[in-house]
Amino acid sequence: MLYQAGVPEPRQLATDDDVAFIMERFMELEARPGIKECFTLLREAGFTVWAFTAGDAKRLRLDKRDPRAYKTQLESFGGEEAWFAAAHMWDASAAKGCGFKGAWCSIYEKEPCVDLFGEMDVMADELPEMARKIIAASEGKKA
Repeated sequence: MLYQAGVPEPRQLATDDDVAFIMERFMELEARPGIKECFTLLREAGFTVWAFTAGDAKRLRLDKRDPRAYKTQLESFGGEEAWFAAAHMWDASAAKGCGFKGAWCSIYEKEPCVDLFGEMDVMADELPEMARKIIAASEGKKA
């Protein structure tokens, strides 16, 4: 990622010890505030809630930079309205570009960068608020 961010020699910026430290802290991350309420609201409204995260790209021969990753998920809904909600605008935008309805929560990123990623169908500052907006926008359609 550092190389993609313009760091020509990432190993000169971050040592193996730095990476180990970061990975230890990564394993201590907790779920985003409001996620439990968000999932509960959606499930109570009849939505099926799935998680889609980065997996083993070597094993799958596919990762989230590839539109096929989103399209495969979308196909599993059999043509029903399907929402992709994310706390990363690039993620919601990629899914929307593949046919999902897009929802984005600014809980951490704050700046939506709509000039780069476009508008989402739903945008909110907190996860429960995002769930309520998805429910309202779905007009009774569930996916």
